[in-house]
Amino acid sequence: MNITVRTQLIAGFGLLGLLVLAIGAAGVLGVGAMNASKIALTETGAQSRLVSATKLDLADARLAGFNWRSRGEEVFVERFDTAVGKLTGEVGEAGLADILPLADNYSAAFAQARQAAAIRTANLETVHDEGRATRQNLTEISETAYADGDAEAAYYAGRAQERLLLGRLYVDRYAVSGLAENAERAATEFASALDALNTLLPFLQNPQRRALTTEARDRLERAASAFETVLEQTRARDAALAQMDSLGPEMTVLAEAACWARPTKSPRRPAARF
Repeated sequence: MNITVRTQLIAGFGLLGLLVLAIGAAGVLGVGAMNASKIALTETGAQSRLVSATKLDLADARLAGFNWRSRGEEVFVERFDTAVGKLTGEVGEAGLADILPLADNYSAAFAQARQAAAIRTANLETVHDEGRATRQNLTEISETAYADGDAEAAYYAGRAQERLLLGRLYVDRYAVSGLAENAERAATEFASALDALNTLLPFLQNPQRRALTTEARDRLERAASAFETVLEQTRARDAALAQMDSLGPEMTVLAEAACWARPTKSPRRPAARF
């Protein structure tokens, strides 16, 4: 069958039009795929930045907590609160909801440690204040007893003063070292000093020395009681710090896992097929 030139031209232009349409459709699909890839990359980048910011805030909070523990300065409390505040605000956006309750517990443990440390410090001051006042009483008892020839009062007052000084020494050692053996020695020396004063009281005839001895005994009892509170609050502080030491690495592991779970490869543009 003979095909005219006109028919051939019409068919050629038709095929050319179909080819153009095909190329256009492929281009549209390719542009759509590129836009999808761009959106995915943008979202992945934003997510990675949030996870990185969360990790940095967590590191800042832990560092501030460690610095407060070793130096006790309020500036580190402010840094801790700032870092934890930023951390709790970012974990939700970063998709790290599992960290939020841990961060709350971490902050609560820090508050407990600070409260226990404050009570501990106040009671250490009480031990020192009452200890100094007791020593002054005992010194006056000893001086007046020697002057009056009261051998029993001089002996027991001197013995109580010796035990008191040893007790105060081991309180200071415990405050620095935290060793249980120093705490036990301090408590033992305070008890020995109290025994000496209680032994002395029935023998005292001098009203002034009896009043001084009674006052010294009462002050020493307050010092010993305050030291017991120091021991209790030290244990409470250490327990809270131990909880922080457990929660900190746990939060870090979760943040690291979230970071590594993010896509590391850029989405590829699908090849257009004709």
